[in-house]
Amino acid sequence: LENQRRLVEVLKESEATNAKLQVLFDQSFFFAGILDLDGVVVDVNENALSRSGYEREEIIGHLFWETRWWMPCSRTRELLQDAVGAAARGEMWRQEIPYWIADGSQRIADIALTPARNEQGEVIYVLPTALDITERKEAEAREVQLQAALATKERRLSMALQSAGLAAWEWSPEASIWDDRLYEMLGIPPDTPASTPTFYKSVHPSDLPGLKRAWEQATSGSGTYDHEFRIVRPDGEIRWLAGSGEFICDEDGNVSRVYGVNWDITSRKRSEEIEKRKNELDELLRHAVATIASSLDYETTLAKVAQLCVPKLADWAVIDLAGVDGCIKRVAVAGADSKGDMVATELDQASLQSDVDSGPRCDQLPDHAGRLMDELEQATFYRVMSAEDQKRVRDIGLKSLAEVPLKTRDTTLGVLTLGSHEPSHAFGIVELNVAREIAARAAVAIDNARLFQAAQQANASKSEFLANMSHEIRTPMTAILGYADLLRQKETDPASAEFLGIIKRNGEFLLEIINDILDLSKIDAGKLEVVSESLSPRAVVEDVRSMMLVRAQEKDISLDVRVSSDVPEEVASDRIRLRQILVNLVGNAIKFTDQGGVEVVLGYREETDPALLQIDVIDTGIGIDPEHQKQLFTTFHQGNESISRQYGGTGLGLAISQRLAHMLGGEILVRSEPGVGSTFSCLIAAPATSTGPTRQHSSDATLSTPRQEGES
Repeated sequence: LENQRRLVEVLKESEATNAKLQVLFDQSFFFAGILDLDGVVVDVNENALSRSGYEREEIIGHLFWETRWWMPCSRTRELLQDAVGAAARGEMWRQEIPYWIADGSQRIADIALTPARNEQGEVIYVLPTALDITERKEAEAREVQLQAALATKERRLSMALQSAGLAAWEWSPEASIWDDRLYEMLGIPPDTPASTPTFYKSVHPSDLPGLKRAWEQATSGSGTYDHEFRIVRPDGEIRWLAGSGEFICDEDGNVSRVYGVNWDITSRKRSEEIEKRKNELDELLRHAVATIASSLDYETTLAKVAQLCVPKLADWAVIDLAGVDGCIKRVAVAGADSKGDMVATELDQASLQSDVDSGPRCDQLPDHAGRLMDELEQATFYRVMSAEDQKRVRDIGLKSLAEVPLKTRDTTLGVLTLGSHEPSHAFGIVELNVAREIAARAAVAIDNARLFQAAQQANASKSEFLANMSHEIRTPMTAILGYADLLRQKETDPASAEFLGIIKRNGEFLLEIINDILDLSKIDAGKLEVVSESLSPRAVVEDVRSMMLVRAQEKDISLDVRVSSDVPEEVASDRIRLRQILVNLVGNAIKFTDQGGVEVVLGYREETDPALLQIDVIDTGIGIDPEHQKQLFTTFHQGNESISRQYGGTGLGLAISQRLAHMLGGEILVRSEPGVGSTFSCLIAAPATSTGPTRQHSSDATLSTPRQEGES
């Protein structure tokens, strides 16, 4: 009993660790989920359920593309099915698609499917994340309509401003005339002779060729004049101007005069540049978030994030983390240009001092929320470098710095430092906010990965403990059962023989519990092997029937086997694991059936890819209510307490059988009605290894329970 209590406590501790990870998953502001490589929804966060109005059982366990989100649209389902397959092969996928919520209304989501890899780089899950963009799309549609209306009004307003003489000018082959406002725009004295060459002198060198082409085409009569360009004022200020002109032609069709205006569009251009920069940073942020979420190997992921930051966000990116030894560890350095990249490689390869007494300590990590700096010496990453590395970085000439801690749950895990050596690329609040968002996501990813690693270690320790403990208990228990059986054979006193029988039966029950726990621990530890071999499905079913026949006869119920004519003679699967599943399913059916009988139906689905062997175990037992059907395959679940007390059991058999079915490329499904009976359907991937069907071709074969002597 003490050993059993310790086993239960270990399992509860593991479940508590998993619960912490679930809380972090559910609190994500994205719609998020986890799919296995077959596309079945393993988990989905509460945000996705609450926003769409669906219950968890309507989503979990279903193929992702067959969930109610996409049901009204077959094209969307086909698209998602292909996308899940691509993600399972390691490809990222993203698209805007429609989805439907519980009240029947259609919305739009920006959805991405990201392959999640293990430390070996193998894809183990597909991670769907989505963001509802319905309101944004509606706003964009309204914006398009508004922009069209505004464009018309803007053109009319522009002509009105031209008529009002806003920076007006006039050109003819003989002379040019400018008003005072144009001189003010260019920043030159009003007594400067007006001419096209004079105007060209104020135009930005990079924009001058384009302006000349536009003007020459217009004055030759081969095009209109409507152009935007930059000017450089005498004080060095750069501004944007727009120019537009109306042409008058002589009787020969040559342009004889142009009336036009110029107006300042610097504010608009700056807004466009800001918006363009914002879009670039938004795209960078989306890529960074997807990269961070794609793997639990956070050090490799952070190195990729640093590369993403360069050069879109910064010329330099450095990520330092707090190590387990209490010292700062450099995990990523990226540089934009060839010189910076070379120095970055040197710094990345140079190891920091690892001595706990003399190395850079974690207490040097910043505790602020992020800051902008113009002095290199203020940066944490610079202060923890060796003098030689400090000189290398100083030679690069960083002019602007941004430093953001990687912080989560009030703990600083590291620091992201960005640097720019171009004065024109100085960091602002926009760049700082993007860096903060990346740092926040990275911190959560690091924390989640470490929690996951801790959970894996706990699970491994639990499984190792269970395996060792089960083995230690099973060895003496086998001896106890053996000697109890020997004593019972020699015992002549009926009462003593009955006592020894009780000892043996309960010992066998305890041994069954130990074997279940051992199997469960092996599956959790990934140490249970599946061997594909050629086997006869009919022989396996007949073997299980022969084994379980005595139990059925003891309860005076029938045990029949029916084999469909299309079942191949031989299929490829694991004989031992398939037999283990069937023993559990048939044993449960007999245990919970007091009247009627149990029927095992063997069928084959050749139309699927791969082909599936289907074994239905049908009973006329007590049945299972819908509420308990949801938890049937949960470890240690046995339905309500009265059933548990009456029939006994550990609640591990179905959980183990379902996991074995998954390992065999299939699953176990259940249909049940209380008071009527249950049907458990085991489907496993089993391609035929011979073309011939079972020996009985004309009709299905049926095996029935032999009647007891005296039965009619």
